[in-house]
Amino acid sequence: MRKRLGKAFFYPANIDFSRYYVHFRSAKFENKIYKLFGIASNIMAQSGDEIILWHRERCGKSEQAHDIVKNDFGGSHVPSYLFGVNAAWWNIAVLAMNVSSVMKKFFLPPSYASCRMKTLRYVFFTLVGKVVTHARRKILKLYSGDGGAILLMCAINKLDAMMPCVT
Repeated sequence: MRKRLGKAFFYPANIDFSRYYVHFRSAKFENKIYKLFGIASNIMAQSGDEIILWHRERCGKSEQAHDIVKNDFGGSHVPSYLFGVNAAWWNIAVLAMNVSSVMKKFFLPPSYASCRMKTLRYVFFTLVGKVVTHARRKILKLYSGDGGAILLMCAINKLDAMMPCVT
């Protein structure tokens, strides 16, 4: 298999290519079938080989985010046959993923930064606790031997530290 860099012969009229450098790579197989691959980038300081290596390094991140939205936040189950309703559902799923990412980054310990939503649901929904009403106040007492209670208290303390006290 031989790899070559070439120039693009066709440029769409509605794209200003003065800011983009287009790289094409082709691979020749024994049965004369060609695979063409194009990368359009605005990185002018690097060679074509360096841009192809950069593109390979970031491989799979968008697919991983798409998988998380579909499987962890219900993006694969559309509620209606109407496009607008399904688009709103998808936007809500993406918003939920973004809120979850912020929560994992700022409010949870670093060990939970890469965990999936299923893990967080399991940790938080299996907490052992008791709601006590006393002196017109409701108090949630959590079992301190549970890892989820420690995690929840860590998140609440970080949230309290960020929020100004409003009276």
